[in-house]
Amino acid sequence: MSDFLAKNLSIIAQYNKGLYKKLAQTVLLKKNFELCANPNGEFNLKIDSVPVHSVTGAVLESKNICQNLPHHSPASVHLIFGLGLGYLVDEIFEGSKGKMVVFEPDLETLFVVLSAVDFSKYMQSQRLYIVSDFAEMENVLDLVFKYKSKVSISALNYYLSAYKSLFNSFKDVLQRYVDINTHNYMLQAKTMLTFFNSSMRELDKKYQLPLLSDYKDVYKDKPAIIVSAGPSLSKNIEALKKIQDKALIFCVGTAVPVLYKNGIKPDFINVIERRNTFQHYNFQFADDVNLIVEPYTEPSYFNLNFKNIFVTASVESDAARWFLEKADKELQYFEAKGTVAYHALSSAYYLGCNPIILIGQDLAYSDGHCYSSGSKFDGLVCEFNNDKQKYEIYPKDFEDYVEIYCASLKTWTYEQKAKLVEKHLESVNKNIFTVSGQNGEKLPTSSVYYLFLQYMQEFAQKHAKERTLINTSIGGADIKGFELLPLEQAAEKLGLCTLDKKAIIGENKLPSSFDISKCISSISDDINILKHVQQELEKGSVIAQNLAKELSRTKGYYEKAMTLMQRCTNIYADLVNNVMLKHRIYKIISVEEYFELSYLMREYSENTDYKAALEFSAAYNAYFKNVYEKAVKTTALLVRYLEKMKNESSVAKS
Repeated sequence: MSDFLAKNLSIIAQYNKGLYKKLAQTVLLKKNFELCANPNGEFNLKIDSVPVHSVTGAVLESKNICQNLPHHSPASVHLIFGLGLGYLVDEIFEGSKGKMVVFEPDLETLFVVLSAVDFSKYMQSQRLYIVSDFAEMENVLDLVFKYKSKVSISALNYYLSAYKSLFNSFKDVLQRYVDINTHNYMLQAKTMLTFFNSSMRELDKKYQLPLLSDYKDVYKDKPAIIVSAGPSLSKNIEALKKIQDKALIFCVGTAVPVLYKNGIKPDFINVIERRNTFQHYNFQFADDVNLIVEPYTEPSYFNLNFKNIFVTASVESDAARWFLEKADKELQYFEAKGTVAYHALSSAYYLGCNPIILIGQDLAYSDGHCYSSGSKFDGLVCEFNNDKQKYEIYPKDFEDYVEIYCASLKTWTYEQKAKLVEKHLESVNKNIFTVSGQNGEKLPTSSVYYLFLQYMQEFAQKHAKERTLINTSIGGADIKGFELLPLEQAAEKLGLCTLDKKAIIGENKLPSSFDISKCISSISDDINILKHVQQELEKGSVIAQNLAKELSRTKGYYEKAMTLMQRCTNIYADLVNNVMLKHRIYKIISVEEYFELSYLMREYSENTDYKAALEFSAAYNAYFKNVYEKAVKTTALLVRYLEKMKNESSVAKS
């Protein structure tokens, strides 16, 4: 092993163990590699006699490629397709302060180059990361991609020619990653408080319910069917009728009307939506059916007369974590992944069910449909537009779809509803991708469904050895790790027998999982924390306003402004380090503003000029003002529900 290779690999091992293992072993060179010189004396690399860099100027070639890069700040992430001898790395390292992720598609080339060129200083600076496949790339992007990261792509002509198809896949994977993670950041920033506010409503009722985590494995080795509302549900509905007594049925809310219409009663209904969607579901037999929800599920569901309402607390939700923490309950590893189908899958898994069978889990727009026939949204279709050469989603009857989609918005005018629907459809149509179908064909899908597909496949990777996993969603996306079978064949293969569901599930309501006195005490602590931070936020707000005035007065970045800026920074840092990182309640109310300030601190990590000062001034003003207002409102809500809980507790004791 060469000295350069050893140095490079020692650093690669720190962030990409998979690549390290592949390269640490002897790599057999099947191609012919030649390190040669251009006429101007620059080094070049020939692979099977083809030069990787321009023979007229490798450095100039890299400069020309990099001159149009859109962003050079520390918040930049530069993706380089193909390493070559690293001229692009040199150019971007010198011209940008951002991170670099190099995707080298050929392991032999990577071995040769890392043996010949020392990249250790670049990697030691934590600005360069090297990967060799898409899985490695996504893992590294998790390290470098942050809120508002600007992403660029660079590639040498050699790689564009030699790996044309792979480059297109590379761009697709990257685009999906950026779209999904940008969406996740924005969702976290914009909706965390909304989720929390929804969790707080009817809080006194929620703490009177059983936790699903108290019933782990109670249905061990009992078969479960997870019913979703994808287009293929219609194909399986008759088969499901025949075997409905042979498995526990977990049904997502949107599929409930389809089951009831066909005389099928689910055993469990999963709902995690924050909107009031009763009108879509038309619940029947509620008193003989169990509901499984998250704390942030639309609060009205907690007033329905279901047999039992089980509460889950998904690990990815700060609102759910807060809910458990206030009750001094240990967090169990339960995932919802933002999709009700996965929530139902997790429920069945957690309760010990085996095998687990998917129905209507298409995760694609198959046969031109978006939803199963009989669901409230079955009028939504997806078709290929020949003129635009792309798939488009649209309702067969726009007016009908408006009324269905906006059914809960009773006070809105039709024009207001129509604008909302148009905006929704515009967003949906911006994010249509294709995924592999079960026969290798390409099926249209959304970026969200694509993400959910990854989640389902990850579930299979984790659990396929301990559970039998079957997908009966014929015609949908290929969900790797789930055996594909028509439902009737699956039932026959598994030898499903009739279950005594009353004996298995029980007939009585289950007791609460919570000690209300602990909840009251813990929520009181949060109220005190929020009252304390209000004082600090008020101080910060006054200083931030003075900073804005000083910058406006001087039209420059002078000593007094610098002092005020530092005071803002000190208060902010104290709130982050001593409150946000220790108390979830403060993280929930401040995360949106925290993301904005974190971005600015990355963007201007080495240069705080007058322009940066103006941006920081605006961000600090927004932080102190907005978080203060949210702290006041949240305190009032907590006080209100705390009093309700105290009253309920007093009544119960008497």
